[in-house]
Amino acid sequence: MVTFPPSSYTQPMETSSIPLSAFDYEISTSSKEQWRRILICDLEATCWRPGERPEGVEHEIIEIGWAWLEYPRLAPASGIVTPGSSMAVKPNHPLSEYCTELTGLDNDMLSDALSLEGVLDMSIIPQLHRGELWASFGMYDYWMLRKSCEAIGAKMPFSTLHLNIKALYHALCGGKKPAGLFRALIGLNMDFIGKQHTANDDALNAARVLKRLLSL
Repeated sequence: MVTFPPSSYTQPMETSSIPLSAFDYEISTSSKEQWRRILICDLEATCWRPGERPEGVEHEIIEIGWAWLEYPRLAPASGIVTPGSSMAVKPNHPLSEYCTELTGLDNDMLSDALSLEGVLDMSIIPQLHRGELWASFGMYDYWMLRKSCEAIGAKMPFSTLHLNIKALYHALCGGKKPAGLFRALIGLNMDFIGKQHTANDDALNAARVLKRLLSL
């Protein structure tokens, strides 16, 4: 089993740590205000330079990363971004040099990782209750996870209640050309924290984008 440490990101002006035991619950304060949470997920998958993908070889998940956005039910703009972690996933085929250059993962690093079946069976990644919302920047992560689970006959670890942060960004901020996560951060006058194409860092930054969008 191969896990990677969480991001060192610290929520600016954070005053308290919010428990993660339930989706909709009450803080022990006089206001008894309800808090909610959204899981933000990012996947890294095998990839190749244009024209170099071996015939018959499909894209496979090699890392699952996540972060949380927790927020008061009546004031989502004041939410707290909480770093999560990431889990390496062993693919059935070796990584290309291009994939290693892009993600920083290599075949030696993944040699001791669990397969996707193993990761799902051990419930290592967060398990959401029915009706809990999860999000990703774009639809790739949703469809890649769903397709991969269907291929091995596994149940999706998350619900079908999914939020496309990229679509929300364009709905609120406009722009003719679809923006990637890095460009969306620039458009919101924010810096990228961590390393691009690292699942937990990408998830963390997507959560930061979502928080900012909820304040617009």
